[in-house]
Amino acid sequence: MKRASLPPLLFCLFALGGCSFDYGTGGGDSPGTTLTMKDMEYVRIRGGNPDLRVRAEEASRHEEKHSMELLAFSFEQFDSSVQSAGEDPPLNTRGGAGSARIELDTGNFSMDGGVFIESLTEDITIETPSVTWEDAEKRLRAPGEVMVTRSDGTALSGRILSADMRRKSWEFDGAVGGTIILEE
Repeated sequence: MKRASLPPLLFCLFALGGCSFDYGTGGGDSPGTTLTMKDMEYVRIRGGNPDLRVRAEEASRHEEKHSMELLAFSFEQFDSSVQSAGEDPPLNTRGGAGSARIELDTGNFSMDGGVFIESLTEDITIETPSVTWEDAEKRLRAPGEVMVTRSDGTALSGRILSADMRRKSWEFDGAVGGTIILEE
């Protein structure tokens, strides 16, 4: 079991759980109201600057299930504390996946279909087939193969990653292989 520091990479997806829209009730083939958007782009502004951008080929919000599903999506999280004149602030984190499902009432979510997350500020990249986030516990889990890399050449691969964002630690369950570059 290996432990190391890991930044809170997925802040931007929690924000989608905080959005609330009321589209009323309507008829249709499925129970509850569903809002579907094609080629969606969502930009959250804080302090006059963008701090989150999410794009998806398709986004469906299911009111009765209190959930949202995104297909072929990507995200970018910016450092909105840096003032910029007409330009986006510096990029902190980016990533994407084939699909995601967000539980709007709990903030929990899952991402599938080739997950890629890169923290530019922490110089760490995670690639895995799928991840889940438990918001109350601030815990990220990747049940399958996981590759963690840094620009210095550090590369670790293993199975079943669990990251505790409160302790800023992560661990693999089982064997881990790769190379760790130590700074002098």
